[in-house]
Amino acid sequence: MPSSSSKMNFVDFRPQKELVYNKLLPYANELDAESHLWLAEIKGNLGRAIMLRELTPGCVFWTNRLNLYIELYGMKFSKEDHIAFVKLMYELVTIPNLDLNLINKFSDTLVLLLKKKKLISPDELELPWRPLYNMMAHCLRRNSIGIHRNLSWLETLLHCVIISVKTYFPLNATQEILDELRPKLCPHDGLTMCTSLQILECFLPVQLSPEHHSIGHWLWFDEFMTIWKVCHNGPQWENYMMRLMARLAIFNIGYINWESHVPFMFTIFIRCLNLPVTYKQTPNNLNHKIEMSSIAIWIVANLRHSVTKLQGSTF
Repeated sequence: MPSSSSKMNFVDFRPQKELVYNKLLPYANELDAESHLWLAEIKGNLGRAIMLRELTPGCVFWTNRLNLYIELYGMKFSKEDHIAFVKLMYELVTIPNLDLNLINKFSDTLVLLLKKKKLISPDELELPWRPLYNMMAHCLRRNSIGIHRNLSWLETLLHCVIISVKTYFPLNATQEILDELRPKLCPHDGLTMCTSLQILECFLPVQLSPEHHSIGHWLWFDEFMTIWKVCHNGPQWENYMMRLMARLAIFNIGYINWESHVPFMFTIFIRCLNLPVTYKQTPNNLNHKIEMSSIAIWIVANLRHSVTKLQGSTF
């Protein structure tokens, strides 16, 4: 039977987000003691495995237990524990030369912990971007020499991790990322340009608050649109550019003036439809391969501004 001090701890305890349906279970009054005991066991043994540098089976086993705990109880731990778990999983994922199966295991837990962004604000957690960049650059490096080959799912996994983590990059990350990759933006080298834009699409923070826009997309938006307009003949990196612009538009609705870029964007969209249109019996041979999901996101993000402007001009 729990002591009075334990009951007091349960009263003072403020979980991040627990499963509300657990309160409907017939043994709901026993869940607090059960979950606290299980969480203490996970924290103690996971910390012990880290101190002993026992990635397998120690860290893997207790990481699986943490996943099961979240599945059964939700984010039923304090904000301090939540942040500590995120930092721990991030450090495990970014261990140099880590086995790919372990990267997969720890990455799944990291993405799960960061699923609810509102539980941890960027002011409370900061994660460096450089370790993930080194992993992504190594994964995308197409080296014809050597027998090492990355698994097909690694690139997709890293992309998911970066999208989940980049909300917590430092405020100066945009400038640092541009300093690293801007010299590689060479339209005449299609492979290098494609790889660089793929990394930029993953890493550039586009969800910054309005007061930080001056150190965010203001540093690169006009430059990237100019590059795209100059190289408008269906380059192979165009899809990554469209993904970046779509993500920027959906996270900054009403803060970016797209009016001067609308004719160019819709010209690209129409060409992506591959309609049988000819001019003086000469077909258009430009082949633009852009995902329709990115096009739809960009259009939806700009619908409200366009409708408001249309209503203003009508009345």
